[in-house]
Amino acid sequence: MRPLYLAHGQARRLQEIARALALYRALPVQAHDPEVGIRTGDMLQLRADDGSTRNLFLGPDAAGLRLELQGQPWLVITRKRRWARH
Repeated sequence: MRPLYLAHGQARRLQEIARALALYRALPVQAHDPEVGIRTGDMLQLRADDGSTRNLFLGPDAAGLRLELQGQPWLVITRKRRWARH
């Protein structure tokens, strides 16, 4: 029974990856517009009072994915809410 459970989980994960890839392919490339505010596709750099920075990319999916761009670490965040399971 365990191999069937694992195969089902892998198939579900493959569907999630395919959905995320489709969302990224459809994401329009556009310059940030301060009049519109922060939106999906924007790259953000947060700076703390101590001068440390954190690079974030607001993506359509794949929250938590860590990337490196030009030697700098980036974290993908999304607007999606994940509901806690109780």
